[in-house]
Amino acid sequence: MDTVFRIGSTSQTTKARSALQAHSIPSKMVKTDGNASGGCTWGLRIDRRHYYEAADALTKAGIRYEVL
Repeated sequence: MDTVFRIGSTSQTTKARSALQAHSIPSKMVKTDGNASGGCTWGLRIDRRHYYEAADALTKAGIRYEVL
């Protein structure tokens, strides 16, 4: 089972993916449903087994996210 972290812009999502790669956490960039302002957003799909490690890596990198 997978978990999706909604990040936002493509540049922030790319930065987030690099943070996960630094911790050897595989991820896939995916388009997510739009946010409240109607724009499209991007996120990262990861294997649920890496959830806590990924959340910690993103937090330490200063990246805001929402878990879907």
